[in-house]
Amino acid sequence: MKRVLLVVATLFYTLSVPAGASAAEDVQHSFSLTISPIHLALPMGEVTGEYRVGDKLGLGGILGYGSATIEDSLGQDDTLTLIEVGATLRYYLLGS
Repeated sequence: MKRVLLVVATLFYTLSVPAGASAAEDVQHSFSLTISPIHLALPMGEVTGEYRVGDKLGLGGILGYGSATIEDSLGQDDTLTLIEVGATLRYYLLGS
């Protein structure tokens, strides 16, 4: 699981910094890759990628994976596999 989180963090950093662009420039990104740190409490990793379709429209996909061990009512431990797959269509009323 730690390897998955390291790969996700590396991809997040690599794709979030535009090559050759300074912070002062107004750069229009066409793709965004983000992680959900709240899911790490389960432990589970989640990655969301969003592609800019138009000025105020984005199409995204969500992938998540992890596992959790819980104790049932009989006192036995059960390990659950957590899988998350989804898609989003977002319209931004303000900004882009």
